[in-house]
Amino acid sequence: TLDQSPPTFTALGASGIDENTIEVTFQCNEPCRAYCRVTRSDSGETSLSINRILKADFQADQTGPSGAYQAIQLDRLENDLSLPMLERGTLYDTYCWIKDEAVQHSC
Repeated sequence: TLDQSPPTFTALGASGIDENTIEVTFQCNEPCRAYCRVTRSDSGETSLSINRILKADFQADQTGPSGAYQAIQLDRLENDLSLPMLERGTLYDTYCWIKDEAVQHSC
C-alpha cells in the first residue's frame, strides 16, 4: 500500500550532556531520518524553516517503534568544524524535522 501518512515522534527529548553539547534522543512510529538544529533562545527566532534545519546537517536514522532510541549530538549551530562550539551557560532551543522512506514528513 502507498504510505500517505507522515512519521511521528513517539519519543523526543533534548538535554545538555556537557558544557558544549546538546543531545537529542528520539524514536519514531516508523523508520525515519531525523534532522535537528539548535538556535540561541535569545535570538528572537520562534520557528525555523525546514531548510535551516536541514542546512545544519545534524541527522540520524531510526528503525521505528521496535528499534532502539537514536541520538544526535549537536555541538555547533551547524555541523561545520570551522564554526564555534555552543557556548557554556547559554540557553538554546532545539528544532527537529523527520521524514520517512516515502518522503512524508512532519515537524
